[in-house]
Amino acid sequence: MGSSVARPVAIDERFGRVPADSPLAPIAWRTLGIFAFVTIALHLVIAGRYGWFRDELYYIEAGKHLAGGYVDFPLGVAVLADVQRWLFGPSLTAIHVFSPIAGALIIVLTGLMAREMDGGLAAQRIAGLSALVAPAFIGADALLTMDAFDELWWTLAAFVLIRLLRLRQRAGEDASTARLWLLFGLVCGVGLLTKLTMLSFGLAVVVGLMASLARAEFRRPWPWIGGIIALLALVPYAIWNAQHGWPTLTFWQNYSHGEDTPTFLIQVVLLMQPLALPLWVAGLVYLLRNPDARPYRPLGWAFLFLAALFLAGHAKSYFLVPAFPALLAAGGIVVERRMTRRPRLHLGTIAAVALIVGGAALAPVVAPILPARTFAKIMPNPIQPVADRFGWPQFVGTVTRVDRALPPDERQSATILAGNYGEASALDLLGKGLPPVISPHNTYYFWTAGTVPRGTVIATDFDRSYLLQYFRSVRKVASVPSEYGIQNEEVGRAVWVCRGLKVPWATAWRELRNFS
Repeated sequence: MGSSVARPVAIDERFGRVPADSPLAPIAWRTLGIFAFVTIALHLVIAGRYGWFRDELYYIEAGKHLAGGYVDFPLGVAVLADVQRWLFGPSLTAIHVFSPIAGALIIVLTGLMAREMDGGLAAQRIAGLSALVAPAFIGADALLTMDAFDELWWTLAAFVLIRLLRLRQRAGEDASTARLWLLFGLVCGVGLLTKLTMLSFGLAVVVGLMASLARAEFRRPWPWIGGIIALLALVPYAIWNAQHGWPTLTFWQNYSHGEDTPTFLIQVVLLMQPLALPLWVAGLVYLLRNPDARPYRPLGWAFLFLAALFLAGHAKSYFLVPAFPALLAAGGIVVERRMTRRPRLHLGTIAAVALIVGGAALAPVVAPILPARTFAKIMPNPIQPVADRFGWPQFVGTVTRVDRALPPDERQSATILAGNYGEASALDLLGKGLPPVISPHNTYYFWTAGTVPRGTVIATDFDRSYLLQYFRSVRKVASVPSEYGIQNEEVGRAVWVCRGLKVPWATAWRELRNFS
């Protein structure tokens, strides 16, 4: 037998033995580019369908009241909403431009993560395709919410971390890895300006590093400096909260979703689509068990920590979604390696078909793919992010008719009291010639605190018994109809005409306050 020459390995072997001169595969730019184009094109085509989502209305109003933060979110999404409105106008289509771009970047980054972990072209394509057809991403990209951008920043931060760990185990500490820790902190900081759940991602990364051989990173200053950079992004939010009595703390104390473990897990599988379950489970096992994935093991432990954290906190299932791209990327590597070992099984084709079929089946459930009337016939009780895109013209029209029916002298001094931010935002954005709108819900409590009712109050989203604590007369005058028969929380809601304030308005306003 002839002798063989061992390939050189990095001196710093704490992160796994990977050949120091091992080149990365070419980037599957064409395929990933096509996937990115498809998601942008699809979402722009459907951008004007259905209607405004409840939270979109709120974010548009927040963009008109730019501040260091808001009761229930940091400033990032309000800035995005205002920029979109300034660039493209206030139309329904225009407000849905940026989210698909975020989704396209997630697709590309998921493919690139597979490459960073030594995946080839096939791994990149499978990883990118799995992100393209994931219902969670399709649904988030169809709306202007925090979620699409929160997912983007988590994915970008995970990509930076993977690259950092790859460079570290090949070359040891150098200027490039130090800069990557600073970049990681910067990305996490932008994420914190978008949604506070980035804090859970940062904590999970710390846990993942400590649970692996990569814990040695904390002996160096760069991870700590990166963490400080990230936390500095919270300064504007902290200042705003201090000025307003820390309402965000009250909001999170009141937050309760109450999702049990089986429901949480089932919804997670549905969000990523059931036919992708073998892919991301294989990716998780690969990250935790395969020797070749030892450098990237922190991401596996981080995912498990996040799942446990959100389960223990009874969080909404979609909170875990941003952690999946790394698992999809690792799963792509697993499929690619099995394709190499067993080429006759056509595993790549089988995986691609399964992903496309599963994604296509669930896409109309989470995004406005079908015409509204067709969708209403098939699914009159849709999921909340879709249901809340229906009925706002009917709601605003009902309140407008109630206002028009008031005697002229009462109309001149009337006020509309909306029980939630969706109703208040819809009336502000879509209403024409209405009385002043006030709401004690979340940041609207501060925006409208200076408006004091001087006469008749039109109230929505309150029980009569509750309103009678503050008014002598409370009369139901209308109910909100549905649109196309779609059911949501506004349908059937009573509209009240209230007269005769019984207590000082300052007292009533404090008691009406609702941070939830």
